[in-house]
Amino acid sequence: MELVYLWVEEYKNIKNQGFNFSPRFRCEYDPDTNELTIEENDDYIENFFGENINVTAIVGKNGSGKSSVLDILRDCEKSNKYIFCYISNGENIYSTNISSLYIKSSLDFIEKIEVELELMVFSSDYLTKNKNLNIDLSEENISSILIEDLKNDFLLESFMFVPYKIYIKQNQSYMDDLLDSIKPNPVVRNNSPAGNNDFDSIHNERDNFETNNILEAFFFADMIEHELSDDLGDDYQFFNVNTLQYNIDYLEQCYNSSGLNDANNFNIEEFNSIFDKTEFIKNDFNIGSHNLIDKYHDFLSFDFEDTKGRKYSDLSYGEKVMFGQLINIHYFLKDISSPDFLLLLDEPEISLHPQWQKYYMKEILSMLDKIGKKVQLLCTTHSPFLLSDIPKQNIIFLDTDEAGKCKVVDGLKEKKQTFGANIHTLLSDSFFMEDGLMGEFAKGKIEE
Repeated sequence: MELVYLWVEEYKNIKNQGFNFSPRFRCEYDPDTNELTIEENDDYIENFFGENINVTAIVGKNGSGKSSVLDILRDCEKSNKYIFCYISNGENIYSTNISSLYIKSSLDFIEKIEVELELMVFSSDYLTKNKNLNIDLSEENISSILIEDLKNDFLLESFMFVPYKIYIKQNQSYMDDLLDSIKPNPVVRNNSPAGNNDFDSIHNERDNFETNNILEAFFFADMIEHELSDDLGDDYQFFNVNTLQYNIDYLEQCYNSSGLNDANNFNIEEFNSIFDKTEFIKNDFNIGSHNLIDKYHDFLSFDFEDTKGRKYSDLSYGEKVMFGQLINIHYFLKDISSPDFLLLLDEPEISLHPQWQKYYMKEILSMLDKIGKKVQLLCTTHSPFLLSDIPKQNIIFLDTDEAGKCKVVDGLKEKKQTFGANIHTLLSDSFFMEDGLMGEFAKGKIEE
C-alpha cells in the first residue's frame, strides 16, 4: 500500500495541518473551500528504493509532532476531522469525516468510510509503553520468534547476528519467582497458631520448599493459590505449622488427584524429556521438539548461536535492538496475508552506534525486497545517517510555530539535497540546529 496524504484538523499540537507522504503526488486541502487538490509529480522516480517499496521520513525537533503523526495513522479517528488518502491494490482511496469534500484531481479517488490499513509499529518508548505494539523487543518474544524462524530461512544478509543453533535450559529466574510466591496466603496466616511471633518474620524469607524442577514449583504454587483455596479454613495438612514447612507428600497427593498431570495438561515427565537434548542445529529441529518447547516456553530459557560462535546473550544492547527490530519485521511480514503493508517506525535508530545507523536503511530495504510484499516504510528519526539515504522529496520536515503548533516547513525546493549529503550539513540544515553544532558547555567555556 502507499500512503498519500493526511490532513488533521486538531490533535495534540497539530492543528489544520496536512502531510504529503508520497513523492508521486502533491496534495493540499483548503478548509475554507472544502477543496482537496491532488496533483501528480512529474519528477517522481519510480522504484527508487526497489520494486514495491517506498520510504518516507518525518524529521523535526522534539515536540514538533513527529510521533503524533504516527499516532493518528494508527487511529485516524483520534482527530475530530481528518482526510486520509492512500493507494491499495491499485485503487486510489480517500476516507474522511468531513461532509461535502470536493477533490480536484485528474485521478479518480474512491471514497471508503473506513480506513483499511495493515500496520506494523515500532515505538522508541517500548521500554516504558510496551503495550499493543507489533514489534516487541522483549527477550521472551525474540526467543519465540527465533525458535519459530529457525525452521525458515532468515532473509537478513547482514553484518549482524544470524542464529542457526538453539540452547535450552530451565528458566531459573522464573523458577525463583515461583518459589518466592509459594508462601502462606492471608487465610493461612490468619489460621496460624496464636502467639507465634516468629511466623511472619520467618516467612519474609523464602520458605523451606526445595525443588530443582521449575514445573513442580509451578504446580505447587498453582495448587496453593487456587486448587486448595476452598479447604484452607479447616485443613492444615498441606502446611506444617510446627516446622513452618510445606507437607510435600500431601501436596504431591493433591497434585496427583487434581488432574494437572493429565496428558493434555502440563506433565512433569514430558517436561523433563525436553532436556534429553538441550542443543539443536537449525536443520535437526524437528516438529516434536518444537511442539514441546512451544508448550513449556514460559518455563524455559534460551540462547542462540551463529556460525561464528557468537551467542545472542553476548550481544550488546544496541545489537539486540537492531537485530530485534529486523527479526520482528521479517517474521510478521512473511506470515501476513495482505499483499501491501504500512510499516511505522518511531526513531528506529535508538541505541544504535553511528556505524550501524549507516547500515540501517540498506539492511531493512534489502530484507523488504526479498520478502516481496508491497511496503511503505514511514519513520521518524533524529539520525542524519538515515536521512542521508533518503531524498528530500521523501522527507516531511516539521517545526513549530510561535504558538508551539506543528507546521510543515515550506520552501523545500530551497533546501539542500539530503540524499548522500554530509552529516554536518544535514544536522545544521534539516535538523534545524541553526546555532551551531558545538556542545553548549564547551561553547560557554570557550567564550568565558
